[in-house]
Amino acid sequence: MADQRKITNRIGFHYYPDTFHYREKDLQTWLPELQGLGAGWLAWGYGLMGVALCMLGIMLPSTTLTFAAARWGHQNRDKRVVRAFKQGMAPIVIALLIATGWILAASHGSFADHWRLWLVTGVATLLVWKTRLHLLWLLGAGGILGWMGWV
Repeated sequence: MADQRKITNRIGFHYYPDTFHYREKDLQTWLPELQGLGAGWLAWGYGLMGVALCMLGIMLPSTTLTFAAARWGHQNRDKRVVRAFKQGMAPIVIALLIATGWILAASHGSFADHWRLWLVTGVATLLVWKTRLHLLWLLGAGGILGWMGWV
């Protein structure tokens, strides 16, 4: 790389801040060109159509496969093979949920610095373990707590 830049911190999943991707000079050069071509509402329409088509291409195959597998599993839930598969997958699913929760909580620092985050993690773990409360309700509650700035 001819232009040596010092990376001070990592932003999300990106290694470079946005100023490394689009500079003011680039915007001053290309924005009038695009406006001169009339790239207004038509560009937004094509962009949104592209987003919809991409989402359809990404979501449709996995949704169809999941729906078909869930339907087949429900229709054949009395078979020995299906019951054995579900019982064998239960510990793996639980371990993956615990690992995901641990990774998400541990990525924010120590217990002393972020005790509220660890408290929410512990309470959510106990609620999932001891009640029949669905996990998505707890994820939504955690999102609201984060949005409100409590966590």
